[in-house]
Amino acid sequence: MEVVSSTIVKARKEHTCDWCSEKIKVGSKYEKSFLKDGDVWTWKNHIHCSEIARKLKMFDGGPVDEYCFKETVDEEYMRIMIKNPIEIYKSDSFKMPSFGEQLEFVCKFHNVSFNCL
Repeated sequence: MEVVSSTIVKARKEHTCDWCSEKIKVGSKYEKSFLKDGDVWTWKNHIHCSEIARKLKMFDGGPVDEYCFKETVDEEYMRIMIKNPIEIYKSDSFKMPSFGEQLEFVCKFHNVSFNCL
């Protein structure tokens, strides 16, 4: 796969992040890439998604798809929780957070600015 171009743009309409599947809101900045692998397509993602992917070294094995991204973030969330137990997570009323909430937690844990404005 070849990255033909990649730019940071401001959303004029709502999009969906190709990695986390959460909304890219109007007015927020996001990364827009044109990719080529036989076919040509556009890939749109939150800036914090690409930053956490770099921080977690997801690109070391080559291209990162939605499945790999979500699996890696989920595994990192569980790793953090096991190594840093917080009392609320041990309570009977604890409910596993959504993927978006896990992603936000992992980003903040790794000092990656999480901004879905």
